[in-house]
Amino acid sequence: MFRRPDRLLLLFLLLSVPFAHGADDPDRTQPIEIRADSLKASQKEGVAHYLGHVIITQGRLTITGDTLTVTIVDGKIRKAVVIGQPARFKKFDYEKKRWIHGHAHTITYTLKPERQLRLEKAAHIESETGEQLNGAVIRYWPDSQRLEADGGKGRVKLVLPPQAGETP
Repeated sequence: MFRRPDRLLLLFLLLSVPFAHGADDPDRTQPIEIRADSLKASQKEGVAHYLGHVIITQGRLTITGDTLTVTIVDGKIRKAVVIGQPARFKKFDYEKKRWIHGHAHTITYTLKPERQLRLEKAAHIESETGEQLNGAVIRYWPDSQRLEADGGKGRVKLVLPPQAGETP
């Protein structure tokens, strides 16, 4: 028999993987590579716009979309916004040895004042073991492990598949 708090903790772990910054994630020590059809940047304004077939890779993390806007303050990245039809990510979870996939119209990763991952418009996150979360907007704060999902005009949908040996 499962206890709901344990299953919700699994969901939090599922959501923390795409942009985890833990010491156990070897991807964070890898270089970030951004490819796109074009780049328009203003050092004075601290903004870079990558346009067309954007592909971002860092180790076993890949994010794709139509555009990427990066905001830089004091020489450090503060926010990255990927827009696509949809924008997608995939990330390998080294701890659980599985892939996590997700998509939304807009994927925003903010570092300051507090790290936040925000998926907007038809947001979906899924692990290859079957956990899924859908909503209009999904927000996750990895440092405080807070999660919010909003269904917009629809509803939030969470799918937690049965675990081996569980009884209903």
